[in-house]
Amino acid sequence: MQLYREAAIMPKRCASDARPPLGFAPIAAILSALVAFPCGSSATASEWMTMREGMLTIEAGGPLDFSADRLPPPAGRYGPIRVSGDGRLAFEGIGVHRFSCGSMAVTPSSGGFPDHERADLYSEQLRLHGYDLVRFHLVDLTLMEGRERDFDYDPEQFDRFQYFLASLKKNGIYWIIDVMSNWNGAKGDVYPSRWDHKYDLRMEVYTQPEAYDHWKRMVDTILAVRNPHTGLTTLEDPALVAVINVNENDLELEFRARRVPTWRPYPEAMRSGFAAWVSQRVRKGDAIESIIDDASVDERADPSRVTLPGKWSSLGRERAFRSYLVDLQIQTYDSMRRYLKARGFLGLSTMYDGSYLTVDANRARQSLQLVDQHEYFDLHRMEIGSKSTQKSSLEDGGRFARGLSSSRWLGRPFVVTEYGIPYWNAHRGEASLIVPAIAALQSWDAICLYGAGPIELDHSGPGWRKNTLYPFFGLGYDPVTRAGETLSRFLFVRGDVRGSETTYYLDLSTLPDGNTPLPANFEALALTSRIGLVETTYTPPPEGARPLPRTDLVAALASGRAHIVSDTGEILLDQASRRMRVKTVATEATTLSKFKGEPDLDFLRVHAADGTGVISISSLDGSPLTRSLQLLLIFTTDASTSGAKFAEPERRTVLDYGTFPVVVRRGRVRLDLAMPESERFRIVPLGFDGRRAPEGHDRTVRGGQIFDLDNEVGGHPVTYWLVERSIP
Repeated sequence: MQLYREAAIMPKRCASDARPPLGFAPIAAILSALVAFPCGSSATASEWMTMREGMLTIEAGGPLDFSADRLPPPAGRYGPIRVSGDGRLAFEGIGVHRFSCGSMAVTPSSGGFPDHERADLYSEQLRLHGYDLVRFHLVDLTLMEGRERDFDYDPEQFDRFQYFLASLKKNGIYWIIDVMSNWNGAKGDVYPSRWDHKYDLRMEVYTQPEAYDHWKRMVDTILAVRNPHTGLTTLEDPALVAVINVNENDLELEFRARRVPTWRPYPEAMRSGFAAWVSQRVRKGDAIESIIDDASVDERADPSRVTLPGKWSSLGRERAFRSYLVDLQIQTYDSMRRYLKARGFLGLSTMYDGSYLTVDANRARQSLQLVDQHEYFDLHRMEIGSKSTQKSSLEDGGRFARGLSSSRWLGRPFVVTEYGIPYWNAHRGEASLIVPAIAALQSWDAICLYGAGPIELDHSGPGWRKNTLYPFFGLGYDPVTRAGETLSRFLFVRGDVRGSETTYYLDLSTLPDGNTPLPANFEALALTSRIGLVETTYTPPPEGARPLPRTDLVAALASGRAHIVSDTGEILLDQASRRMRVKTVATEATTLSKFKGEPDLDFLRVHAADGTGVISISSLDGSPLTRSLQLLLIFTTDASTSGAKFAEPERRTVLDYGTFPVVVRRGRVRLDLAMPESERFRIVPLGFDGRRAPEGHDRTVRGGQIFDLDNEVGGHPVTYWLVERSIP
């Protein structure tokens, strides 16, 4: 994820005379003429409640402590990661293991890597929250911030990074690490910001030997050096599950827009490689006319003179070039994989995680040891004046989540290290229902809600981004995303949503035109059954898998009125009402947008709701809801910051991000718990840290009794309630 520039959104106070950041005076002048609407869409100021600031750490043994069902520490005690016979992540002697992943996109503006004391506290809190894997993104950016010379890493940040790895390992938390995240790699003298696109190393690794050597030196100097806090190099440490060789450097992602809407020429640096690829095929016996249908006389005489596709080139030349790109990506990945292994790497490697749209984009992944994918809904920039659609992801049937499934190759591990609906979309809580539910149905191996960190320790951490909520920054401050991660833990990590027993495959060998999109009915099936790619030219489909069937789901989704139920019966999407509900033995959950007062869950029966949000209930011990003695009720609405301003009541255009404290939209839900009247439930509000509210704020209801749940308790917002069941 590289869509934002840090220098462009430096924070400002909420005073009426606050000036816009440098470089944005024109748009600020336009926006200043608009009416500024404070926190809320159509909500009034009285409907937003202020959260108390303070420590955000949860207590061991409390209702939000989910560490007990994770593997015992330290990470790596069962040896390096393995791949099971059916293509799942596994450990020797343990078997298949599904990871609970947190995203660590650490940057200088978020405080950089924590010092040793905070690293230990942070690692311990990650364990208590139930995480056992983190994905490190932008390590290169942070290590090279303000450095003049190539590979001259900030020594303090490098020591903190290595200590953080050791502390995570001690707490049983494994790692996924990008080698190269930033375009500039480990180049020095990049000013005014590392976000400036001074170099293009992520693309140049394919064609420029100097860029590829730069990547290898990054491996040697960041991951292949001995970590004094573990005694091992990071590459040889069994706590390292996977390496992302280069983040989002898919050639399909880079070049897919070169013909639409305006054509741009391909880089001339790729011509020699393309010509060599054509020449090799000719030497193997292919006629050049069968490769490039508009080959010139000179090209037919000497294939080494082949030119790149131009604006008016034939479709055949374009197809040939894209086939070359697929082979180039496969060869580059294989070279990188072998280099990592030679340097002592024991885990799995991956790349090409930024695009899934076409056949060729997915063909390039067929040689990966581990497939990774990224996708978002309502992805917008962060500068003042940026706009959110404020749409629900369910309007198009959760396509961003369904699309993730389209890049999954059957027979090998699949993870999603980036996904989400960024702040300030009021429907962002949907991401933590729809993606974990689909991930569990599809039996993926890990999912990471993207951000600078999944939790926060307090409101006084280092880094100027720690003073407000931004897209992808402040996940641990945002009650919506923090509670969403808790729900994700039940649905996906614990496996409350069952995996489908039906698998449909799409055979890419039947789709010769690599520049075409994948069939629409393929991703549509992600809501019903397990799906994945194969290429039978090389590998047969898994035993029991079925070919892609015809389906009317595409037409239903296009109409906006799809009503889709998973083959397990646990997931329902009602597109017209923008609702998704999950109904399992141990968890029930539903979105509340356009709720019409028709209860469709078995245990958690919602009768009325006054706005958007998500509500769920889960047994804390994993037993059925009808038998569990302790349950966790989660209810989220929307959150913002004090002084945040938008140009419209619907909060589409941001004028001011405001500052802490966080404010939460007040919400009410009318519900009952479907149990016999003889049973009683004590409902206890919990703080953001999981601690019980003071006496006098709890209530007791009987089974089947309809009651109103208000997220305002004692003048402050509440997200969690502990439900204690007493049996007569």
